[in-house]
Order: sequence, then structure tokens, then C-alpha cells
Amino acid sequence: WTTERLTVCLWVLVAGVGTYLLLFGAVQYAYDWNFLVPEALKQIHPDRARGPFENAVPYGVVLSMLVPLTLFLYLQSRRRLSRIALAAIALGLVQSIVASKTRAVWIGLPIALLLPSVRYPRIRLLSVLLIADLAVQVLLAPAVGLDFWGLHNRLVQPEPVYARVAVAATASNMVEHRPLFGFGFGMFTFQEDKADYYNSWGNMSPEWAVYPNNPHNDLLNVLVLMGVCGVLPYLAILWTSWRLLWKKYAGAPQGDPFPSELASFVQAVFLALIIAGLFHSVMYVSFAQVLFFFL
Repeated sequence: WTTERLTVCLWVLVAGVGTYLLLFGAVQYAYDWNFLVPEALKQIHPDRARGPFENAVPYGVVLSMLVPLTLFLYLQSRRRLSRIALAAIALGLVQSIVASKTRAVWIGLPIALLLPSVRYPRIRLLSVLLIADLAVQVLLAPAVGLDFWGLHNRLVQPEPVYARVAVAATASNMVEHRPLFGFGFGMFTFQEDKADYYNSWGNMSPEWAVYPNNPHNDLLNVLVLMGVCGVLPYLAILWTSWRLLWKKYAGAPQGDPFPSELASFVQAVFLALIIAGLFHSVMYVSFAQVLFFFL
């Protein structure tokens, strides 16, 4: 894989797939939330942009992965027209992330962008602009009454918080009962086995844990599925991936910064996934996992 071929592939990913996704979301938040949404899925996140995905979470997560890659191409580009196009794509991706109303991404993306911004001054201004754009739309605009998509309600909605607390308590109770090997690896393990372990913390009812079909936390989910024997290799994989990216960033060959710079931005993608995984079971978002694997 040459530098030129990798660059072409990233352009296809960002300018092709990224533009398709942001335009798909734009039609949904500007025209109809249910645009090209199958009838069976219309009740899932009915007022959130989801693109071609089954719900808004994978849409927001995949978009957040594309933003650092867009910044990487911006760093590499020397032509003004290319930089303008990439800046427009990045702003469009952020706009669709706002409309996806995926709060985990709202938190994770700005933190992840700090990593390459500190290392590469050339993208710093655009990174600050993207973070400011996200913050203004999510926090400031609803506060002054410019709330076209119900973002204020999304921010202050207590029900998801109650559900997260109850489902975390339930998952912890399951781990306590099967700490070593868990309940078995599977997509629906938590959903099928949680009924006997409903629990909650504080004054919240355990009934809040009935609806969520996973613990909404990757670490807890792995503990439920495979116990301590599974979570140790899981953490080792995360650490090894981070360390390999760091070594690639720090050990760039003289005269060819491309591998080092690419590793740095992929590390930002990885950080965004880790943070999102604190609030959702990102390990089930197959699109994001496959994309990160190829990166």
C-alpha cells in the first residue's frame, strides 16, 4: 500500500461515503426524519437523523470516525480548493452529528479532536471551529430559543439517564453472580438473561432496566458476556491497539511523515470509539468496527 493509494482510499471514504451520509442525514433533518426509513424502524429514534442505518447511534458514531480522517486529508492537502472542500465536508459531518442527537458522540468527538490538534498546528483552527460549531448548536442555540430539532429536550431528558443507571446496576448484579466466565458471548445474551437480575441504585426503579437490550457500556457488556476471563483479553486488545498506534506515530521514518500522521489521526478515531463505548455498546456497531479494522 503506497502513500498515493492510501490517500485515494481515504478520499473515497471521506468525499464519497462521508458526503453521501451527511446528505442523507441532511434530507432527514431538513425535510422528513423518516426519509427512506423502513416502516418497521420508524418508531426507533423517530426525531433523530439516522442516515441509512437502523437507528441514530451507529450513524453518529460512524460520522464521528470520519471527522478526524477528514482533518487528516486537510493536513495533507496543499491545494486551496481541496482544503475548502474538506472543511465543508467536516462542517457537514458535524451538522449531521448534531442532528443525530447522539450525546455520547457530542462528548467523545471534541475530546478526540484535541489529540491531533495539539500535535498539528495546521489543523488547529479548523478543529476549534468544528468543536465550537458543535458546542454552539448543542448548548448555546437551544438556550436562546433557536431550537429547531428539539435539542434542549434531548439534553434534559431524564429517562435515558434513569435507564442507564438501572441497566448498569442490573449488569453489575449479573457480573456479581457470574464473575469469572459470564453468561456467554452473544448478541442477545444480556437481553435474554437479565430478567432474574433486575436491579437499580438510589431511588430509581429497576423497571427502567426492562427496555435497554444491552448495558450501554462496552466494559460492562464484556463482563456480563465473558466475565473476568474475557475482560482481561479485551483490555489487552485495547491497550495493544493504542500502543501500536502510538509507536507508529512516534517512530516515523525520516522524510516521510505520512505514516506517523495517519497513525495519529486513527488514534483520534480510536479515542472517539472508546469514549462512545462508555455510554453505548459500540462493540455491536458493526459498521464502526469494520471501518476501524481496515484503518
